[in-house]
Amino acid sequence: MSRLFPLANDSTLFVADDMRWLVLSGNRIVRTISGPDAAMMSALIVHGADSMGNLLSSERRTPSPDSSGHTLVARANGKTTFVARLRSSTEAGYPPRSTPRGRGGLDYFNGPWNGYELAQLFPDAWLAVARVQPYRVDWRTPEGKWILGKPIPSPVVRVTEKEMLAYMQLPAARSGNAPQAPSVHSTWPEEIPPFLPGALIASSDGRLLILRTPTADHPDVRYDIVDRQGRVEQQLLLEPNQRIFDFGKHSVYVVVTDDSDLERIQRHPWPPR
Repeated sequence: MSRLFPLANDSTLFVADDMRWLVLSGNRIVRTISGPDAAMMSALIVHGADSMGNLLSSERRTPSPDSSGHTLVARANGKTTFVARLRSSTEAGYPPRSTPRGRGGLDYFNGPWNGYELAQLFPDAWLAVARVQPYRVDWRTPEGKWILGKPIPSPVVRVTEKEMLAYMQLPAARSGNAPQAPSVHSTWPEEIPPFLPGALIASSDGRLLILRTPTADHPDVRYDIVDRQGRVEQQLLLEPNQRIFDFGKHSVYVVVTDDSDLERIQRHPWPPR
């Protein structure tokens, strides 16, 4: 899947594929990067970019079954700086350990609430890392100093039959088909993780938004808004058919899905009043 990453001023990096990047100024392509470019050779998978000339990338080394390393890659010369190691599990023993495959790769288990720790690079080069056990947010400054967040109060939700049935309802509601039985999954976690892949969004005022995992008793769309000390300043509630898409300087863009499964984008003032 191709992705867009905002750079300094009015420029954008378009990662077209593993070996071709496009730099856009406004809507014009001003540079095509391919072949033996130093940054491209150092960046394994691009996860983010900042306005200081850095890319956030997965570490280019043999993957570990229980964690993944992230590095900052300088776009100018490909120099890498290790910044964080993220756990690939939400609880002990879940998801099941990955299995090796050819050429040093790993096959990862894909099952209910299959999550892991996440990182989000901000335009001003601050890096947020969302941890799972305990649920908290750590911050790295552009100078490399870490601010370790305190655990965020959050109730532990055990995976019961009720939660399994609610989980199976989600894909059924999207497809219009009857929900499958929980038994189609051979393994379930003991607890529901606080967030899932894709849950992090960088707001325009420097705070981190974390989309919380819905549960049977709380199926609503909830975002924790976390400051740079790791504190939850407030929680933002949206309608079940709404998701935050992105931010402008003083706006937040929300995707709204209607009953016909059509999506439209709404713009709202930010920060919320």
